[in-house]
Parts: sequence; structure tokens; C-alpha cells
Amino acid sequence: MMKPKLKDLQNFTKQYFPRKCPVVRWKKMKKYQGLAETKKNIIYINPEQKGKGKFGCFVGEGLYKPRTKIKFKKGEEYFATLIHEIGHFKIKLKSPKYFQSIKNKVLKELKEAREKPTLDNIAYWAEEHFKKDWQYLEFRSWLGKGSMNEHIKVEDRAIKEFKKQRKKQNKPIIKLYESKH
Repeated sequence: MMKPKLKDLQNFTKQYFPRKCPVVRWKKMKKYQGLAETKKNIIYINPEQKGKGKFGCFVGEGLYKPRTKIKFKKGEEYFATLIHEIGHFKIKLKSPKYFQSIKNKVLKELKEAREKPTLDNIAYWAEEHFKKDWQYLEFRSWLGKGSMNEHIKVEDRAIKEFKKQRKKQNKPIIKLYESKH
């Protein structure tokens, strides 16, 4: 696997942000390929990409496997991850007001019951507030790392953007942004 230079990833990122471009950094992570810290304006990329050479993302308690036949060429998985993380800056994830109101009710119930407000406790106590299983699963996902539905929008945008970038010169993306030094 060919790992790009950090400055190449940073230069790639600049095309998406005319002002205030996020800083791209390496960060080893057990579970994730990348992480967008939108409030800190930082994108972390795992230097050891463990992907299987195709799109898909893990969020909350689920895995999203889009229907696409794109296979990465050497080093492209870093750019695919980067494009996905850039999407978190472009598509703002909103917490549904309904979820926030349920969380607030549950926090109040936990306080009255003198229970510790952990994510597991909040999720457990919130189950009774949902009539449909998919709503409850989406709530749990939202509690963890954001809404699965919203995260899918980020991944679908990343796939379109990746295709567009690759099509520029019909070469692997890493060849388009490689440092000449």
C-alpha cells in the first residue's frame, strides 16, 4: 500500500476550502479510518488504512455498505477517507429536535432515579419512548457518533466526489496530487 505524504493530503484538501482549510494530521485509530473534528478544524487520517479497498463507513452501531463497484488503486484509500471526512465539513449533521427532547427527558428520569447518565443507560431508558425499532436504532446511532442517515449522506457525497476526482485525468488520485519532491 502506498501512503501519500501528509502535505499532499493537505494540498488536496485546499481545493475544497477557499478560506480556513482544515488541518490534516495523521492519527492512529483502532476503529476508524478517519475522523473530522469540525469544531477544531482538523481532519485526522489513520496512517494504517485497514479498509478492504472499497467504500463503506462505520457509524454509531451500524456499518453502511453502499452499492458501488469502485476499487481503490494503491494509495487511493487515503484520499477516499479524506474526501469522506471533508464531507463532514460540507454536510452539517443536525441532531433531530425529537432526539434531543427524548434525551433531555431521559436525563431527567435518570437524575430522579439516581442513575449514572452513561450512553448505555440513556439508550436503555429511551427505548420506551419509541414506537418503531428503526427510530430507536437511529436514536442509539445519534447518541454515539451522529445520525446514521446523515452519515450516509456524507458517504454518498464522498463516492460522487471520488469518481469526479478520479475522472479528472483518468489516473489514480494519488498520481494527481503527488509531491514532485
